[in-house]
Amino acid sequence: MSCARCPVVAAAMLTALAPPGAWAQEIATLKPSAKVSSSDCLAFYPDGKTLVVGSFFKTVTFWDVANRKETATLDGHAKAVSAVAVSPDGKLIASAGWDKVIILWDANSKEKLATLTGHEDWVTALAFAPDSKSLVSGGKDRTIRVWQVEGRKQLTTLTVPEKMRGAINALAYSTDGKRLAASEFFGHIDLWDMEAGKHLGSLAQDDVRAVAFNADGTRLAAGGDDRGTIKLWDLAKKEVAADMKGHAKAVTALAVQRKGGLLVSGGADGAVKFWDLAAKKEVSSLEAHKQAVRSLALTADGAMLATSGEDGVVKLWDMTKIGK
Repeated sequence: MSCARCPVVAAAMLTALAPPGAWAQEIATLKPSAKVSSSDCLAFYPDGKTLVVGSFFKTVTFWDVANRKETATLDGHAKAVSAVAVSPDGKLIASAGWDKVIILWDANSKEKLATLTGHEDWVTALAFAPDSKSLVSGGKDRTIRVWQVEGRKQLTTLTVPEKMRGAINALAYSTDGKRLAASEFFGHIDLWDMEAGKHLGSLAQDDVRAVAFNADGTRLAAGGDDRGTIKLWDLAKKEVAADMKGHAKAVTALAVQRKGGLLVSGGADGAVKFWDLAAKKEVSSLEAHKQAVRSLALTADGAMLATSGEDGVVKLWDMTKIGK
């Protein structure tokens, strides 16, 4: 997922109870130890113990989730950090920014391993393949590039029959790594068979800002500036299976809880909503942020949710008491 329209991370440590029937309980907000920093790029380590946060002030910060403490801050980008990703095997961190580069970091030592260049404008989105062997990036230069992680080199640039129509807003892999979805500014979602390197076609949807596959990869949720509607696409038929309406403004972020079949959405209305993908309906909602939600991240086991907003807050939410 991408970031870079960055809010300020600043608030006193806070613990608050969710309203009755809510599907997540707020457990903390995070406050930087040094100067006020802005950020909205979020990614968890696979074990859920560390949260990675990208900053408008060119840094990548690491938080100990259990102790709510900042453990490391990395400098390497010349401009704002616009996306962060953690490899599924937990060995690498990728960060990207307005400086047009991608930096690979050792997740354990925090050492910079490589700088990947090739994009001609901001890098706006990152996604590791499920096997951690490759990394995909998208940018304002309207290109999608595939990088070999071990060799630290570009493998290919994904292309469609016509030139990419606008800046890439979001990228998502299916759980099995066979398919990639990429959304772009002017209203298309492009799909690729990543094993064959083949373009599978496009789905038409206005200004898509976030995409997420369901657990078995048969459906794709997509949200953006479409009157707060999330479209659930049937990928076999390439048609909309459901229009899920709930947000009062644009949908800005999506994440799927793989084991539970739950979709989590964030919106420009500041709300975080929970959707049953099988029933195609909203099951709960939280007034999570005072301003627009910018990013969501779920731990691999779905037990914790992190959110960031334009209100300057990064929040942690307990998801273990869903629906109780």
